[in-house]
Amino acid sequence: MILTRAQDIPEAARQADVLVIGAGAVGIPLAVTLARRGLRVTLLEGGPAEPPTGHEAANAGPSTGRAYDGLVSGRMKALGGTTRLWGGQLVPFSVSDIEQAAFPGQPHWPFTHADYLGHVGQVYDLLGIPQDARDPRAVWSRMSGAEAAFGPSLEVGMNLWLPQPDFARLFAAELSAAEGPMVITEAEVERLEFGHPGRLDAVHTSRGSFRADRVVLACGTIEIARLLLRAAACEPACGFAGNEHLGKWFMDHLHGFMGELHGADPEAIGNLFDYVHHRGLRFGVKLRLSDDARAEQGLCNGVVTLNPRMGLKQGATELLALLTRLFSGRGSPAATLRHGLAMVRITLPLAWRYLVRRRSSLLFSSGVAIGVEFEQLPSPQSYIFLDPAEPPATAKAGICWNPGGEEMRTVQALAQMLSAELTARGLGEVRIDPRALAGDPAFLDACHDAYHQMGGARLAASASEGVVDHDLRVFGTDNLFVAGAAVFPSGSFANPTLTALALTLRLADHLSGAGAAR
Repeated sequence: MILTRAQDIPEAARQADVLVIGAGAVGIPLAVTLARRGLRVTLLEGGPAEPPTGHEAANAGPSTGRAYDGLVSGRMKALGGTTRLWGGQLVPFSVSDIEQAAFPGQPHWPFTHADYLGHVGQVYDLLGIPQDARDPRAVWSRMSGAEAAFGPSLEVGMNLWLPQPDFARLFAAELSAAEGPMVITEAEVERLEFGHPGRLDAVHTSRGSFRADRVVLACGTIEIARLLLRAAACEPACGFAGNEHLGKWFMDHLHGFMGELHGADPEAIGNLFDYVHHRGLRFGVKLRLSDDARAEQGLCNGVVTLNPRMGLKQGATELLALLTRLFSGRGSPAATLRHGLAMVRITLPLAWRYLVRRRSSLLFSSGVAIGVEFEQLPSPQSYIFLDPAEPPATAKAGICWNPGGEEMRTVQALAQMLSAELTARGLGEVRIDPRALAGDPAFLDACHDAYHQMGGARLAASASEGVVDHDLRVFGTDNLFVAGAAVFPSGSFANPTLTALALTLRLADHLSGAGAAR
């Protein structure tokens, strides 16, 4: 049941088995899953039921280090969170991301890749993904008739695009049902009250106070870090005030263009890199580093993409797909129209920024642009902080984004591997940015963040190494948990949502007691 500001909140909603803070990409699936299992769940959302225009203003905060656009543009405070904005890409982490130490100092994830894939399967079940669409390599081989290998060190990887990426719509029936979670919108968290050492006794919001046996922060990486840092500064009994890892190890993915391919056969490139359609689903195609190549050379993860010039036909097709998504059914025709127009005002500027600011040099190029997307190595010099100009109890979050430059070994390797393989296959003349070929950190100046915010509440074996334990419980507390990419020890190259959801459903097993039965 969704209770907006105009509706009274029943007392039953103020005392729950589990209180989930944040109704976005992980908060909604967590609340729905726990409610299905019979728990009394209250889901708090700081924003309104529908995305407000001008939402970016509420995200403003200080930024140091490299320019970080995602602080303002990569967040949405509304029911559905950033799923109202994202394209819906699902990409699993590889074995080398989870359990093999591919690069020096790679952090430990406290489970095997096989265990991880079990929870990924739960996510696919929840989202209704058919069994034969869950293995991208198998889909590629089935549709192309070719092996996934692209030379000795690269392989074809595919990202699945969700048909309905807006979770407020995808789970609308259960969010609105009387037997579902109690959803309270416009309930901005003002204080986490720790009345006893390590015990979160109450969550105070703009719509009153809430209590629960267990509380889960699921409100996005930056907001999670802000709430934890505020509690550490203002709540002596919180149990984690002295944790030096709070807000630290912040990561995002770096995206850029490292060259062009000229004289390429459009059909040959299309056969390799056009979208693949299978069972009504769309898959994007990228070339990723093989796990063996990463292990041999000690590389972080990364992929390359080949991006032909966008013609008017493709641009019109993409625009039509976006408008179809925005204006799909929201109840009555009038409600659908109002919602669609509001989302157009929010979404089109983001699309324009992506196409023009980030790809303007490619729109009218005769070549095929070579894109690169790569992992940021974890560093304590990259972190989330409270604005020092404000009192800690009300301070906004700021970002110090500092990729260190060691990532360029991966960019250099990808440039060399791709150049060699495209040349060997006679696919065209490869022209690579000299900075990429040389592994020069100056190439980072041509890269941007991907709105893939990770870290700040790092998963670790002890409080001396991170913020949350194996069960995603905050060290030093009895009943406070974190869900989402904030807990990632490392980031891969992959869109983090699928892995964040896998960890969230793993947490749901723990909170509902289902883990022992699985």
